[in-house]
Amino acid sequence: MLSGHHYWNLEAYQETQDLVGHYAQFPASKFVATDGDLIPNGQLSDVTGTPMDFRKANSIGRGINGTTSGEFCGTGGCNGIFDPEVPIPRKKDQGGASKVYDDHSCVVIESESLIDAINNPEFGVDQIYGPQRPYNWEATYVFSTLT
Repeated sequence: MLSGHHYWNLEAYQETQDLVGHYAQFPASKFVATDGDLIPNGQLSDVTGTPMDFRKANSIGRGINGTTSGEFCGTGGCNGIFDPEVPIPRKKDQGGASKVYDDHSCVVIESESLIDAINNPEFGVDQIYGPQRPYNWEATYVFSTLT
């Protein structure tokens, strides 16, 4: 499976490191459900009434903690950027090694096919591409400020 896995620090390395004031909107009515171990199960669940509902602009920071109990990938054990035992230091021009990325200080938006479908043929998604079956994917990101 090919995917885009882009990290954005929306605060431009300012000291607040808070996503509450940052909003996102996605025209997605479903998300990939997971089992109790954050493993995708192939089910596409409706976003209505869940913290994953971003069909209207919604605060990213206010929604993060609400996703933990729902076993959404990107929370808890699936969170790949923050580990209090081994924090990721910043580059010199972003504060240097004494500064680290705090938990929930950035956001990752992954544009991809049904995650783990290549290992689960029962999901019904063919993720094998080659010369006779090219892979085409397009994602557009638009950023603005709210006043």
